[in-house]
Amino acid sequence: MILAVTGHRPEKLGGHSPALRRKLAVFASFRLRHFIQTHGRPDKIISGMALGWDQAMAIAAIAAGIPLVAAVPCDAQDAT
Repeated sequence: MILAVTGHRPEKLGGHSPALRRKLAVFASFRLRHFIQTHGRPDKIISGMALGWDQAMAIAAIAAGIPLVAAVPCDAQDAT
């Protein structure tokens, strides 16, 4: 099974302070554990690597030892 994730960028939700990034990373780990318990362990996780949920789930995948694919959405995607 392959799990692909995406979400809203923090600037659309009120900002991205270091404290908020930590909370989001903890929540992503919790949601990934719940997903695994409910549906099984994915073979890999695909993330677009945008700030916010994409990066939080990437961190959760790495912490869980699940292979991560960082998918760049398009050639013109901003690298910052």
